[in-house]
Amino acid sequence: MKRTMKAFYLSALFLLLNCSLFAQEFSKQFFINDTTRLYQEGVAVALDTNEFTSVVLSNDQVTDGILNQFYFHFIQSDTLGNLQQFIHVRMADTAYNIHPFNMIKLNNNTFIISATSRQKYGPSNSKPVLINMSETGNILWSKSLDVSCASGANNRLLQLSNGDILFVYQDFANGFRPIYCLVDENGNFSNFNRFPWPSVMPRTFHLNDDGTFDLITSNGDLLNIEQDLSQINSNRKYFKQGGIFFHRLENGNYLIAIMQEFGGDPIFIMTDSQGTELWSKQIASTFGPIPINYTTFDFDFIEETADGNLLIGVHDMFAKRHNFLTMDMQGNLISSRIGNNVLSHAANIGNDQMYIFNLGDFQTNNFILEKRKFNTFYPCDYEVENVVTDISAMEIQPDSASLFPISAPPIVNVNLSAQTVPNVVDFGTLCDFSTAGTQENEVIIEIYPNPTKGTVNIESTSQIQNLSVRNTIGQIVFTGNENQIDLSFLESDVYLIEIETSEGKVLKKIVLE
Repeated sequence: MKRTMKAFYLSALFLLLNCSLFAQEFSKQFFINDTTRLYQEGVAVALDTNEFTSVVLSNDQVTDGILNQFYFHFIQSDTLGNLQQFIHVRMADTAYNIHPFNMIKLNNNTFIISATSRQKYGPSNSKPVLINMSETGNILWSKSLDVSCASGANNRLLQLSNGDILFVYQDFANGFRPIYCLVDENGNFSNFNRFPWPSVMPRTFHLNDDGTFDLITSNGDLLNIEQDLSQINSNRKYFKQGGIFFHRLENGNYLIAIMQEFGGDPIFIMTDSQGTELWSKQIASTFGPIPINYTTFDFDFIEETADGNLLIGVHDMFAKRHNFLTMDMQGNLISSRIGNNVLSHAANIGNDQMYIFNLGDFQTNNFILEKRKFNTFYPCDYEVENVVTDISAMEIQPDSASLFPISAPPIVNVNLSAQTVPNVVDFGTLCDFSTAGTQENEVIIEIYPNPTKGTVNIESTSQIQNLSVRNTIGQIVFTGNENQIDLSFLESDVYLIEIETSEGKVLKKIVLE
């Protein structure tokens, strides 16, 4: 009896936790009731368990003393989507623009924002700027390097395990070569080093337990570097022609995301810790009522889940719609859906949830905040058809590279002004999440046995209306509405079962032996 009651309470707790998590999901739109315009070219997102923080490029569309001065907004909401901070930050000298590109949250709970400054009217030279802001939006320090850099979109930030911040920027005077340097939390710069190859900028990083960090460059180089920048330990080149991303898994393997051509289909390569390829998959996606091809532009995140799957955020070339993919460790596609909101910037929160910052248009005074579950299909999403193809092994070769110490450039303080914006209107819900695949009165579905030889039993807290079984390339191989199905006619493989009930849709993975 005690065991039965314990099982009951555990089940009740499971349902309560799931209901609580769902209640925290939101899709809210906001309107800035003035002449401000927001731009999608400068958006960054930082997360923790208490708040979501974004920065976004803005300017004024009015004829006054600061016509068309570009600045940025520092935006924070709580985990329920309630706006906590809306602060605009501009250069104190109104003859200059400030343009944000990247942001990270530090261990001391402050933020570092990578930006560039330049004159509104005059030479087009931009200078790299780092800005340290508190959680409440106060500017703690802001400093500029007196060098001419290319677009700040390529500059990168990483807080190292010793607390220092790695800052990488492109230096025009050094032939657009990347410059690696260190910054402490008080804004003191040190260890300036030049990378030998021009325009080969880092894209993503991974901190290792041995005091080194990995990074992958825009040229397909996977590097391992000492934290003090004293040495590049290894370099493996993965040839490609498009955006590139990577994630190091708990077991030491790497998942590398590339495109063979600009705007082409994404390719995912799994390697072991030494760089030997284990598998390569190419995924072609179509979506919409009149199917159109999804044109991949870049990758937002790759994360490993507690149950051993991979969550991948991809955005497209034009509207920045996101394709949210779930794959297993063998490269089998479990699920895929495309968000209907455009100009979005997604970041993974963990625990099967993500945060999305959207703009209403390329130049707009509307913005949208969303918190979603990763594997839930929402009414404002597109269903996706995918074709997954095994591709030939990528050409991988060892290479050598070194960092060359250089003198520090002049570093100057930057005067910024920060002001709270009072006239932001909450327009309420944008996408109705109440009809999503997982709801507050969540449908619980269990399938067994799994793995199976063919027979699959389905137990559901809601009546099954329809179900379909898809193979790893997205083809429907079985349909029905029974609580027991026979898949023995199919080949041994991994399949995805989509179960539709009166409470919504649920996706389950089944292994057929």
